Amino acid sequence: MKSEGDLDLVTDWTSAMVCQALHSDNQEVVMNSLAERFSFEKNLTWAVMRRICIPIWLKDLSQVKKFIEFVAKTEYRINEGRPAMCKADYAAIWYTLLGKKSVLQNLYSLEVGQERFAQFF
Repeated sequence: MKSEGDLDLVTDWTSAMVCQALHSDNQEVVMNSLAERFSFEKNLTWAVMRRICIPIWLKDLSQVKKFIEFVAKTEYRINEGRPAMCKADYAAIWYTLLGKKSVLQNLYSLEVGQERFAQFF
């Protein structure tokens, strides 16, 4: 299943725009514009975040964390039904980066059941 946060949406984002965003005095306006344009809250994937280079130019660490959480939620949602791994595996790295162990524990308990869950933690 492909996310609506597909890379095709960001074909017009250039390295010049990354430089402008990096040196902007008002990065919040840039982020709000991008978030609205690409519906980050519902559709931000790591591929899109990487293509727009958000971790490189966004200086506000709390904002970066907010967008990483959007990535975690999207990765969990779009990987439903993939074989070999549960959905929580796809979101695990992002919640680990955010230090949200309890969220990750809850996702795994939903995925693998309470009996098998005890062996993970």
